[in-house]
Amino acid sequence: MKLKKRIAHLSHLKVRYKLILTYALVVVVPVLIVGLYLNYTIRQIIIDQAMQETTTNMNHIEERLDSIFSRVVRISDILTLDEDVLYLATYPFSNLSAVFVERDRALILNELTHMHTEISHIRFYHFNPKMLQVGNFSPVTDDVRETMWFQLAMERNGGIDWTIKTENNSGNDYLILTRLIKHPTHGDLGVLNIYINSEALNDVFSNSPYESIILFNYESLILQNNELFTSSTLMYTLQEMYDGEIAYIPRHLVVNEGEFEFNIRSIDLPRVERHMQIITVIPVEVVTARINSVMIDFFFVISGSVFFTVVLIFIFTKTFNRRLNKLKSAMNQVATGDFDLKPPIKSGDEVDDIYLQLYETMNQIEKLIQEVYVQKVNNERLKVKQKESEFKRLASQINPHFLYNTLEMIRVNAKRMSDGDEVETAVKLLSKLLRNSLENHDQLVTIARELEFTKMYLEIQKLRFKDKIQYEFDVELTQLETQIMPFLIQPLVENSFIHGIELKEGEGNIQIVIGEMDHLLVIEIIDNGIGITKERMAQIEQMLANASREDDMYEMSTSLGLVNVEQRVKLFYGDDYGMKIESEEGKGTKVRLILPLECLNSV
Repeated sequence: MKLKKRIAHLSHLKVRYKLILTYALVVVVPVLIVGLYLNYTIRQIIIDQAMQETTTNMNHIEERLDSIFSRVVRISDILTLDEDVLYLATYPFSNLSAVFVERDRALILNELTHMHTEISHIRFYHFNPKMLQVGNFSPVTDDVRETMWFQLAMERNGGIDWTIKTENNSGNDYLILTRLIKHPTHGDLGVLNIYINSEALNDVFSNSPYESIILFNYESLILQNNELFTSSTLMYTLQEMYDGEIAYIPRHLVVNEGEFEFNIRSIDLPRVERHMQIITVIPVEVVTARINSVMIDFFFVISGSVFFTVVLIFIFTKTFNRRLNKLKSAMNQVATGDFDLKPPIKSGDEVDDIYLQLYETMNQIEKLIQEVYVQKVNNERLKVKQKESEFKRLASQINPHFLYNTLEMIRVNAKRMSDGDEVETAVKLLSKLLRNSLENHDQLVTIARELEFTKMYLEIQKLRFKDKIQYEFDVELTQLETQIMPFLIQPLVENSFIHGIELKEGEGNIQIVIGEMDHLLVIEIIDNGIGITKERMAQIEQMLANASREDDMYEMSTSLGLVNVEQRVKLFYGDDYGMKIESEEGKGTKVRLILPLECLNSV
C-alpha cells in the first residue's frame, strides 16, 4: 500500500524534479563510456606501438634478406660464366681416371660456400654423359628430371627461379635458387641449385621482439623462430581458415592460445615473380597485461557506484517509463492515421500536459481533414461535370460541318442525274449517318462500328465523284472489337478527302490502316492527294499544339476536323496521345492517330 502511494506521489512530480532524481544515472553512464573508451584507446595505442615496433624491425629484416638474396643471385651469375663449370660440364672424359684428375675444378662450389655464410651448399646437376659424380657435381638422372625444381629451371630457360626443396640426405627443407646454365655453343650445361642457409635466416630474426614465421609464396613454411607455432593450433587454424593463403590473414585473430595481432610483410624475390612472406605475431594478452589489471580495478569502483544509483532510480523509472510509453503509443497511433485517442487523465505534470495538447490537436486535425475531404470531393465532381460538358460541346461540332457537305453533294447529284436511284442511295446513307450522329456520344464504340460509319461517308462520296475516289481498309482482325471514342476516324477521312483528294487531278485513293505497335493502338489515314506545303504544315502543327485553347477556335476553323479530334483525344486520353502528320507536297499525306489499347468504359 505504501509503495503505491509513493508511486502515485512520484507521478505528480514535475519533470524537472524527476530529472534531478535521474541525475546520478546520467553521470554514471558517461563515466562508464569514458572508462570503456580509455580502456579501448590505451589498449589500441599499446598494440599500435607494438605494430610500429614490428614494422621498424621488419624494415631492417627486409634489408638484410634483400642483401642475402642479392648475393646469392650474383653468385649464380658468376657460376654461369665460370670456366671450371663449363669445362666439367662439356669435356668428353675418356675414363674415370681422367675425371679424377680434374676433381680440383669441382672445388669451386665448396669454395663459394665457405666464402658466404648465407649459403648452406651448392649443387650442380650436369648433362655431361662422360662425367659421373664428382663432389657437388652430379649427373641428371630420371628421378632428377621429375622433380619440381628441375622442371621450374627448365621452364625458365636460363632465368632464375626460387622454390622449396627437401634434401634427400638430411630431410630438411631449404629455400633454393634454381637456374638452368646455358652456353652459346654447347647449349644446356646443367641446373644449378644454391641452398640458402637456414641459420643465416634465423640470425636475421634473432633480434625480433616477437614470434615470427616465414612463408614462401603464401604456401610453404620456411622458418619459425619460436615453438609457439609448433606446439599450438595457431598455424593450423590459419591454414584451415585460409587454405594456406596467408595474404588474406586478418589483422586480428582469436584461437585457443589467445588473442593475436598480425603484421604481415611480403617481399619480392629477385628476378622472378615469387614472394616470401614475413608474419610477426603479437600476443595481445602479453602486451596489454598491465593495462588490463588497472582497468579491472577501475571497473570494480564504477560498478559499485552504478549499483547504488540503480537502487535509487528503479522505482521512478518504472512509473515514468509506463507513462512515457503511453504517450509514445498515442503518437504512434496518430502516425498511422488513427486519430481516435483515449481521453487524457489529468495528473498535473508536463507529460500529461503534452498528451492533452496532442489529444486536442488531433481532434482539430480530424475536423479539418473532414472539411478538406468534403471540399475536394465537391471540386472533383465539378471538374468532371465541366469536362463532360466541354467534351459534348466538341463532339457536337462535327455534325453540322459534315451534314452541310453531304447535303451539298445530294443537291448536285439530284440536279445532274435523271435517274433517282443514286439519289435514293445517297439519302439512305445520309439517314443512317444522321441516325448514328444523333445517338449518345458519351459511350465508347468498337472500331468495327466506327469503320462502318466511315464507310457510309466514303460511299456517299463515291456516288458524287464516281471512280475518282477509291478507298481501302487494312485492319487487324484482333482490333475490330477494341473500343475507342466515337467520331475519330470519319473526320480524319473527311479532312483527307476535302483537302487532298478533291483538289487532285486523276484518281484518288484513301487507305485506312489500323494495328498495334509498342502496346499502342495506331490508326493511319493515308491518301495520295495534293499534300501539304511546308508553310501550311507549320500552321497546322501550331494549331494542334494550341488545340486546348478555346480562344484559338476561330483561327482553327479551317482545320476544324483535325483540331476537334486532337482536342477530344487529349481531353479524354491525356496529353501523351494524339495525332502526328506526315506530308509531301504533290505526293500525299499520312495522318497517324495514337491511342492507348486500354481505356475507360465510357466517355
